Amino acid sequence: MRVGFVSSDLRDHAVGHLLVECLERIDRSRIEVFAYSLLPREVSAFGQRIAQAPEHFVDCSLQATEDVARRIRGDGIELLIDLNGYTTHAKSEIFALRPSPVQLSWLGYLGTLGAPWYDYVITDRFVSPSAAQANFVERFLYLPDCYCPSDTKRAVAKRPPTRGECALPEQGLVFCCFNTSYKIWREGSQGVPTGKRNRRVQSASRGGRARSGSGAACLRPAREPARAPGTPRARGSVSRHHTL
Repeated sequence: MRVGFVSSDLRDHAVGHLLVECLERIDRSRIEVFAYSLLPREVSAFGQRIAQAPEHFVDCSLQATEDVARRIRGDGIELLIDLNGYTTHAKSEIFALRPSPVQLSWLGYLGTLGAPWYDYVITDRFVSPSAAQANFVERFLYLPDCYCPSDTKRAVAKRPPTRGECALPEQGLVFCCFNTSYKIWREGSQGVPTGKRNRRVQSASRGGRARSGSGAACLRPAREPARAPGTPRARGSVSRHHTL
């Protein structure tokens, strides 16, 4: 069987780090793997590793949507997986052209894509309980334990850092969000005494600046989350985003 993965995140990105060992361990006697990268191949040690993980790594960054779909169809892909969903640099329109007879969503976007050209979403019973099926266009395709793979080859620190080494107080509950800072929602910390809160964020989208503080004072509402150039402003939901 020929299986294709389409993604802009086959690089030093959370999705890439979660996926890489999964690609490396696919049984090549049963499955031929094609990876279609929507961004240029990354020049780094990890970029080299993930490019070598599948049998075929195709740089589609300069190709038009129709050409990418034509290439996928020409490669005879029998099962095509969208690893982006509606995230940055996605090209969901490739899937609208139906280059593969079976098309799935996985890993990068957990909700429904609401489009008839997606047949399944790969998930698990915790993320997508069966009662939620009515809210999805895609049929649930359950993995037995967890929808999310990981890389067991990643280097792990020999010891955990102390709070002091992380510039954190010795006491208090710490909320962590290893994403861009607008993804931290105020609602998540409601009910926690102000003296027990401490948040610190370092975000590439903020130019690497780190901000820290405790209590509600470190939350500044009424700021719109960062967006890519040319992306229209979101309407109706901006007030739900808070940044540090």
